[in-house]
Amino acid sequence: MSRVERIIRVIFVLFMAFILGIIIYGHGGQSSDVSNWVIAGANVVMAFAAVMAFKAAPKFLNEFFAREGYRHATEMINETIIHLGVNNTFLLDCSHLVQVYRDLLDRPYTKINNTRFTDAFRKLNEEIEKNREYLKKIKEASFKMETYGIYASESKKKYWIDMTTNLSDMTDGAVLITNKLENEVNRYTEKTSMGLGNSHMFRNHLPIDVQKALENVIEEWNKMIENRSQFLSCDKHVKTLFVVKGA
Repeated sequence: MSRVERIIRVIFVLFMAFILGIIIYGHGGQSSDVSNWVIAGANVVMAFAAVMAFKAAPKFLNEFFAREGYRHATEMINETIIHLGVNNTFLLDCSHLVQVYRDLLDRPYTKINNTRFTDAFRKLNEEIEKNREYLKKIKEASFKMETYGIYASESKKKYWIDMTTNLSDMTDGAVLITNKLENEVNRYTEKTSMGLGNSHMFRNHLPIDVQKALENVIEEWNKMIENRSQFLSCDKHVKTLFVVKGA
């Protein structure tokens, strides 16, 4: 409590004691005088309450903004960052699709392999959509946090930025793979439905090396995992990961 606040409170207490004394011992005087003093006392109480509320308002607003900002930060971590660990199947599904494609090259068209190819393609697209949703949530939550004055702490800022960049880059890399393999999947399904069987072999019609594209995805994935680990290292409390700007 500041010195000014202490002085105001002392004056308020003394004045209220004075008003109380008039009410208790002022029955011999005019009742209208006592009433006037009581009204005056009530006005002082309201004025004092208004002054204290005014002084407390900035602190209340700062606490409210920080609480809301940290709420958004906590939701973002629980809904996105937690799911980006080594148990995430994104890289596994990406590698699996490329491996299935390589296994089918220079081999006859079969219904079993068509199912393998289409299932692998579908699963990777599902993982891509999950990553896009994570990126969307991170972007939206970051904007909301900044409006409440919450930012990544200085010790975590670099890892936070790099992690989200890696997530975006590896997702883009997977999209490149699916875009290039989409025609191959459709071609394989079409040839299989025609019943070509052993009379035709599945040939590579791609203008890019999908293995090279996969290597780029793996590189970004490893960077993302490392930056995520550094971001969540030591104390994982949300108030360590993110801080109030200017605090």
